[in-house]
Amino acid sequence: MGKLLGLFKKNGKKERNVVILSIDGGGIRGIVPAYIIKKIAEKLEEEGDERPFYSHFDLIAGTSTGALLALGLASNGKETILKRDEGKSIRVEEDVRTGLFKRETVFKGYIPRGLDAKELEKIYLENAPLIFPRKLSSSMLLQLVKDKYDEKGLEDFLKKCLQDEKLGDANVPVVLISYDTDGSKPYLFSSYGTPDVLMRHGARASSAAPMYFHPFAFVDGNGERKVLLDGGLVANNPSFIAYTEAKKLYPEGTSFTVISLSTAKPSFSFDPSGNPGGLTGWASPIIKVYMSSQENMTDFVMENTGDVEYIRISGSGTGGKRIHLDDTSKESLGELERIAKDVYRENEGKIERIISILKDKPTGNGIKLSKGVDEGERALVQVLDVPPEPS
Repeated sequence: MGKLLGLFKKNGKKERNVVILSIDGGGIRGIVPAYIIKKIAEKLEEEGDERPFYSHFDLIAGTSTGALLALGLASNGKETILKRDEGKSIRVEEDVRTGLFKRETVFKGYIPRGLDAKELEKIYLENAPLIFPRKLSSSMLLQLVKDKYDEKGLEDFLKKCLQDEKLGDANVPVVLISYDTDGSKPYLFSSYGTPDVLMRHGARASSAAPMYFHPFAFVDGNGERKVLLDGGLVANNPSFIAYTEAKKLYPEGTSFTVISLSTAKPSFSFDPSGNPGGLTGWASPIIKVYMSSQENMTDFVMENTGDVEYIRISGSGTGGKRIHLDDTSKESLGELERIAKDVYRENEGKIERIISILKDKPTGNGIKLSKGVDEGERALVQVLDVPPEPS
């Protein structure tokens, strides 16, 4: 029997906790949040929670590589190179009141299976060269006049992963962050705001990192041409944007839990007292200062927002070794796996808290239910929205 969707206060008002998953940008460092997702999914299964991983959330948000992971969780996962979740289908019923003292159970549908959350780490380990294919422009000379990578490699990879699935087909509400060069502001792709946009186009726009990939241009639903860049320019940690979107999606929410997964980039600090100033002195550190301060500000805001429990899973990074977002060498991939395990160990207390929240979290109303069940799969029962007893 599944969890009940709502609890009720003594005054009859329903308490509604909205649970959000937010995943940072960071290129190949997406191995780290993918590993954390795998471990949490395994723990939930050990606790007897057989629901698809995505169905524990009311909204999943991602920037850049986090956008790819968000879509990997939200996608139906049909006709893709990624492995589908082979778990059981879960029958959803709603207990509705049909009279003052009478209730009736109504069949709502099945929670559909999607991609296997435990397999997302393999996106990077097995396909890194497809995402960041080496080419002539990897030389420093050519990087002065053109982008480091041909975007075709990334676009072909996204097509293999997501095919022609639209954002509106997502199993759970999802939002991806990009940067609008014309408006100098965030541009959001979402399952509810831009449902007709292909998932792979949203992922491509969110990961259009300057100097690495060419900007992504497309015509939006209003017929306006947009030129978009990597969402990390405005929100590498998309937690606050995800929170504001969830507030609009779920106005009945009384509290919010934001589970924020970092890519464990090393923290940046330096002593400016010895900096000579000018272009020579600031050309290197200024971007690092900007990115670090942007993420620290997001943490500050989220930690001081009254109706939010903010659970940030981050780590100490590489212990001095810098791994660039496109470093797909065998040595660096192995190092990132080690870092992911270290991050997990450093945050075991927080992860236990996450598992406690998720296993008790009812399946949200935002989940897109299917009416059929795959042949041979056993259906379990999930009861939603039980009304309070009449006084």
